[in-house]
Amino acid sequence: MSKPVKKFLGGALFLGLMSLGAPAVAATWLLGAAACPPWKAIPGKPELTRNMAQACANDIALFVDGFKATYGVADDHIITLVDKQATTKGVTEAMQELARKAAPDDRVILYVNTHGGAIEAMYEGYQVKDEIFAWYTTEKPRDMEEATANGDWMTVRAFRDLVNGIQSHEIVTVIEACHAAAGLNDYIDNVRNGIGERGDSWPGREAVIFSAGQGQIANFTAKGDQALFTRKLSEALKLGSYDTLANSFQAARLATHRTERDNCKKGHDLKELITGWDRYRQFCTQMPTVWDPFGLLDDIRPAVTGYGTEHLGSKTH
Repeated sequence: MSKPVKKFLGGALFLGLMSLGAPAVAATWLLGAAACPPWKAIPGKPELTRNMAQACANDIALFVDGFKATYGVADDHIITLVDKQATTKGVTEAMQELARKAAPDDRVILYVNTHGGAIEAMYEGYQVKDEIFAWYTTEKPRDMEEATANGDWMTVRAFRDLVNGIQSHEIVTVIEACHAAAGLNDYIDNVRNGIGERGDSWPGREAVIFSAGQGQIANFTAKGDQALFTRKLSEALKLGSYDTLANSFQAARLATHRTERDNCKKGHDLKELITGWDRYRQFCTQMPTVWDPFGLLDDIRPAVTGYGTEHLGSKTH
């Protein structure tokens, strides 16, 4: 190969990478859905139960507050569903509406906040083990598998299929739920010709943020009226000290982990924590994680910043 050809290919590769890393975005859409069902109660703790019932409305407000100004989102591009609105039917219709409205060169940011966990469930008529979104129901389902079969609850896989109906080239999903990362494989299988069938015809990128690892509880704040990770992410976004969404996430990730770890160790020595290892592992090691195979979060930059003279990305907690 001659040197001029090498030079041309190198330049073409560079331009290709630049175009991948700096896409043009016409508008940003936010869709947030949060369900705090009335049957969820903490035995012997009525005040905490009341606070938890208010958490969904508070968390949606945190989600919108964190992203709206920072990423320049117009009011008519924000869709929110709280509690009675956040049923499987309500969420499905909202996602389908968004799929009709969002253009290919738009950016879509989705937020899901429900009780969740990995269970045996029904998807497309067959049994799978998957993370579940417990959308709003007035009564607690008697059987979790039946709740997904009859459409009261939803597998992450089924939600992902709704996301696949959106043709925007930048899609970010934030999942605030216990054991959230139990749904990771649903998104890994969504690339090319996997089970998700996103296929090669969609030229976009997708990133998914999970508030907790598989086997980890997604904790509330001390009062129980907000999800801890949602609170930390909103704070990181509004702070304006991070130059990408990836860096805001990393700050929130560490702040969430450190806050809950500190909460758990108060009044206990290491021996006591180890003795209660099973509970400690579930409740006290929350570490949000991300699936971002093509670096989308690295390329999403705030429309509004407060950098000043501060070094970018210097805040970590």
